[in-house]
Amino acid sequence: MELSKPKIGTSGFPILLVPHTSDKAKNDKASRVLSNGNKAKKHEKKNNALYWPRKKILNTPYERSLDAIKNSKDYFEAFNLNIIKNPHLSALEIKLALYFYREELNCFGQLQYGLCYLIDHNQNTSTLNRLIGEDGWIYYKTDDIHFDDLKKDVIDLREELPKLNINDEISDVKQAIKNLQDWGYITLTPISWKFVHKRSARSVMPKDKSELTKEYAVNIRVFPLYAEKLVFKTPKPD
Repeated sequence: MELSKPKIGTSGFPILLVPHTSDKAKNDKASRVLSNGNKAKKHEKKNNALYWPRKKILNTPYERSLDAIKNSKDYFEAFNLNIIKNPHLSALEIKLALYFYREELNCFGQLQYGLCYLIDHNQNTSTLNRLIGEDGWIYYKTDDIHFDDLKKDVIDLREELPKLNINDEISDVKQAIKNLQDWGYITLTPISWKFVHKRSARSVMPKDKSELTKEYAVNIRVFPLYAEKLVFKTPKPD
């Protein structure tokens, strides 16, 4: 009898959510540009990591240390202020940022685990249930195990865009989402073997690169720091 093919997002092979920031930096093949403009050396990188400052904040007047931001005062409606005070966001990026923020708060009452979205993954919420997860649930690993209902919790963003009066090409929407991550508003975790908890999946991890990186959906989390602190402080004049 042929053994069933292992699936990602199960209790045995949970998706490891990408941290909003990575303090340790090693063993990442992706290039990392440091604040001095130089590329990081191999020992200064970490696989699947996101660093502070995020790419689009590097070498701008808004670049500050993470500690400086964390130690600054809290602001009411900080997330909205961080959108208003960033002059580089497009109308599309503003709409998407506000949408992701509202959806996560409406679902959980707090910013923590994010939500699972279909963007252009050639899937729908019905077929996704057959391809990933376990018993109708997709499992994630952070400090603990948590999960989404594949039938009820997964959002098909393509169906949501018209409700937001967004008629842009899906390629432009994807680029806007990437830009929001590079500005730090959100953190993306593709639902793929590459982001499965490594200790859980060492023996079954695909060797084929296309299978390793194939994305079935994406988890999008708002960075809670942006809902508490003013990241885009107006620079003081010289």
